[in-house]
Amino acid sequence: MVTISKEIKIFFENNGYCILKNAINKDKLLNLENDINSLFKKFSVGEETVHGISVRLDKENKKLLYKLFNMIKDMGSFLTISNDCFELSKEILPQGIISSAGQAVLLGLPDDERLVYDWHQESAYMAYPDTLHFQFPIFRPATLENGTMSVLSCSHKLGELSYDSFQKTKDSLINLKVRDINKYAEELDEVPFLMDLGDVGVFHNNTIHRSNHNSSQFVRFSGVIRVNTINEVASDERIELKKARKSSPKS
Repeated sequence: MVTISKEIKIFFENNGYCILKNAINKDKLLNLENDINSLFKKFSVGEETVHGISVRLDKENKKLLYKLFNMIKDMGSFLTISNDCFELSKEILPQGIISSAGQAVLLGLPDDERLVYDWHQESAYMAYPDTLHFQFPIFRPATLENGTMSVLSCSHKLGELSYDSFQKTKDSLINLKVRDINKYAEELDEVPFLMDLGDVGVFHNNTIHRSNHNSSQFVRFSGVIRVNTINEVASDERIELKKARKSSPKS
């Protein structure tokens, strides 16, 4: 992994995000891709690729598809990349106990809105406020066409905002959408995370962001690693609030 320069740290502090170019060792990324291919290949029909398998299983066996995606984060090849992000986080996070705040591989299916997150802050989901979020593309670069995530630049300076919980369909993700988001979206610049393989996007816990529509023919695989600093134990009330996935109280 690369180190974070003083200029990048200043940019991150001012804008609430940054993209680290060539931050992941290409051999480590290739090892992860090979492991994913090997796992999915067991469920292929004919000469299906991992993308074809994912699209078919989404129609035939969603439970199996999500189980496979959930397994990726526990692979040794994924954890190797995760450990590198842990080391990078120490250069940005305040001093304290560095801890995992969860990790995943997000699935962006072509022309499917069920798994798309609307504008939100990760602070709506996280028990600890000092949290960094790393995201990196797997198999293919993150582009406008395949629905890479966007951030609202400088939105982290707004602090933790109120939000409303909603779910588009029964099998959709639960969205904790920022309340009055249109006002913020008009005032702040939207920046897409355009990343080549090996790049890593990093953003602040309060940075407003969303995923976008995948209009390509391929599934978008996005590795997500969350790291926080623990200086004191989170209150039971805060932990339960984050687990509940309910709307903020109305003011």
